[in-house]
Amino acid sequence: YYVSSFKAQWKQVFERILLQTIPGMQIEKLEYNHDPYDHRVALQLTVKYTIPEFALITEEEVIFTPLLAQKLFYTYGMNDQYYIETSLEERKHQFRTRCSKLAEISEEIKLPKHKKALYVPEVETVKGSGADFTGGYTLKGRTLKLSEKLVLKKRIYNPEDWASYRSSVMAQEKLS
Repeated sequence: YYVSSFKAQWKQVFERILLQTIPGMQIEKLEYNHDPYDHRVALQLTVKYTIPEFALITEEEVIFTPLLAQKLFYTYGMNDQYYIETSLEERKHQFRTRCSKLAEISEEIKLPKHKKALYVPEVETVKGSGADFTGGYTLKGRTLKLSEKLVLKKRIYNPEDWASYRSSVMAQEKLS
């Protein structure tokens, strides 16, 4: 997104992406840590926001999907792993992606007072020659935290890398 826009428009580009996902979002703070053209340092995007009436609230439940579990940057240009066919059990030939990748995502949500959580997905971990993934939800008091770390280790993968690559991408998609 930022490579196809003028630097002066980067903030508006990120705001547009966020508002397309959740139109009622009120963005209180949007910062990125450095020049995204400097590939020596990982891009860190920090957003503080409020979403009025975001959850479905009943007498007994509060139901919602965290913002970062909604694949905000679900485009081929930024996340080509979503577009690789993962239904194949094994690969006989090499496969490639646009680049190696480290994607770390974390989101903290302050919940209203509640008695107990009915369902919180478990943390999942995958490690292998092609990719690693750790991610899931934790609940402490009234704070729900979603965290993910996806490491796609190569650009060109060998068939033996497929199992960890596939499992890592599928684990990340399961949290969405």
